[in-house]
Amino acid sequence: PLPKKAQVQDYTQSEVRLEKGQEMGRFKLGSTVVLCFPEDSVKFLEEIKAESPLMMGQALAAKV
Repeated sequence: PLPKKAQVQDYTQSEVRLEKGQEMGRFKLGSTVVLCFPEDSVKFLEEIKAESPLMMGQALAAKV
């Protein structure tokens, strides 16, 4: 079984190249959200921590 806690993966050590339309990942079951931002473009709200329950539409960060 998978762990019941948030995980952070850092893939900056190697370059990933994909062909147009090539699958880069897959999510099976569960609710997963992937957020991608340019570096230093957002500041996450202090009350948002790993494993915090969230509601749809809830603010997570502010634009810098």
